[in-house]
Amino acid sequence: MSGSKIIILLTVISASFDLTKAISCTVEKSRLTGECKFITDCPEVLMAYQKLKERPTICDSKTRTICCPMKLARTTTTEKTTTTREEPPSRISVKKCREYGKLIYEKQTLSNPVIGEPPIEKILSKCNHEVVKLIVGGTEASDREFPHMALIGFGEGKPEDYQCGGSLISEQWILSAAHCLNAAGSTANFAKLGYIIRNIETSNTYTYQISERISHPNYDSRFADDDIALFKLQQPAVLNSYVIPICLPDKELLTTKNAIATGYGKTGFVDDVSDVLMKVVIEYFNRDTCDSAFEGTGRFSNRQINWDKTVCAGSNNKSGDTCNGDSGGPLQIYNSDTYCMYTAVGITSFGYAYCGFPGVPAIYTKVYHYLDWIENIVWPNESV
Repeated sequence: MSGSKIIILLTVISASFDLTKAISCTVEKSRLTGECKFITDCPEVLMAYQKLKERPTICDSKTRTICCPMKLARTTTTEKTTTTREEPPSRISVKKCREYGKLIYEKQTLSNPVIGEPPIEKILSKCNHEVVKLIVGGTEASDREFPHMALIGFGEGKPEDYQCGGSLISEQWILSAAHCLNAAGSTANFAKLGYIIRNIETSNTYTYQISERISHPNYDSRFADDDIALFKLQQPAVLNSYVIPICLPDKELLTTKNAIATGYGKTGFVDDVSDVLMKVVIEYFNRDTCDSAFEGTGRFSNRQINWDKTVCAGSNNKSGDTCNGDSGGPLQIYNSDTYCMYTAVGITSFGYAYCGFPGVPAIYTKVYHYLDWIENIVWPNESV
């Protein structure tokens, strides 16, 4: 007798929710008209829950059905219907930027809102970009805020031997300044990535030996022309949310007024170098201001600045500047196409011995001018 009751009960449920027929419903949050479906048959709703933790509108918990909006229910079940179609990458570096941008996400398992369904894997963002207020006049960078930042070490690799900066641009290559190949009579031998404090090692600090150093063939140390170099790590870096390569520009990106400089250099006129990563927002200077600032200045007195190759930036009304020890580090802007990524627009090259005076700029090597040279070395066998 009890067995027949169970059969009747199941038959009633099946009859009231015959999924071969469209059963209308209303999505609670958007008030859109929808159809009752299994959550696996409405991938857009499932994906929204995975990414944003939006609880779906449940039609009936016993049948494990949810309300799938009509405009979504009629689309195909492929992921392409849920995302905006990306334009094909214009260059190898753009393709790699998109790949590296995915490293900002990590998976987490969540309970399923639909009773009886298996747990759901949610994709969580580990992005730690902060709005930069505003290394002289700067503030300390946050953990994982600039995961591409590298610290270049010389000699035996003691904390005090790390005297230049750089930017990780692939699993095995760091972009820096050519004058950072050598310092204090020694060659660049080490690179630190990840959670970097000069005197502290953590589980998220990674130190690699540098196996190859390539300066630009036209580099002129007398006038710091073509001051750009690539350092190859002896082994590929471990990539995670602490270590992510920076993007490279596929076009001129000097349309904004400001950029962010990062480094471990001096934080004052006579201070020692910083143990922690510093950040500062600086402004682009026009050509006339920059030319006049360096006219008749020391070994650069006869230097004619090539504006196709350089960026001039500093602070007009506050002490915001890069300084000794910041050399090779990036001048960067937020990447508007790839979430939570920066784009390197410049490499810290040279400036005045006394840093941080308002109205006195520094010179940065313009990355875009050297993009072909960089791509040919870093990704020789890659294609778009």
